[in-house]
Amino acid sequence: MNLGVELGRLARTIGIIVIFSVVGPLSVIALGLLITVGLGAPVQDTLLAILGQGTMYTTASAARWLPAVVIVLASFPPLPQAGTIFALIAVYAERNGLRTAWLAGVIAIGGVIVLGSLADPKWSAVTLLNARSVAQAPAPFAVLAALMISSITVCWWLAKLLSRAILAS
Repeated sequence: MNLGVELGRLARTIGIIVIFSVVGPLSVIALGLLITVGLGAPVQDTLLAILGQGTMYTTASAARWLPAVVIVLASFPPLPQAGTIFALIAVYAERNGLRTAWLAGVIAIGGVIVLGSLADPKWSAVTLLNARSVAQAPAPFAVLAALMISSITVCWWLAKLLSRAILAS
């Protein structure tokens, strides 16, 4: 085997993992803030108008940002895992389509939910994906899949551009 080719593959793999680990959470943060501010602000303003500005303002202010924090913490663990799975498949099996990236995301989400069900509830952010039984698993899976589909798509697009840039040089 040619050492230069293998080093190029390794560089592509590392680049894809970095894209999924950095850009993925940033896009989830943007989506979470959009959902929280876009949908949460009108509801909060209505509640404050009904209940009175002074009585609930501090609690409502904290409640506005709590869903964004939960979204970020819940979606962070699967993104680097999805990036690693996709990078290995894309570089070494040469299957770098969008469906492959989504499949890597599905595998990563499933792995994090299984890890969350096995972990101690006081352990880490993985416990946000806590499913103590098989009947509880579809809900966190569906929420994470809906949130991560856009960030995985953005990461896939950037990884495709990275692959074209590396292959062109």
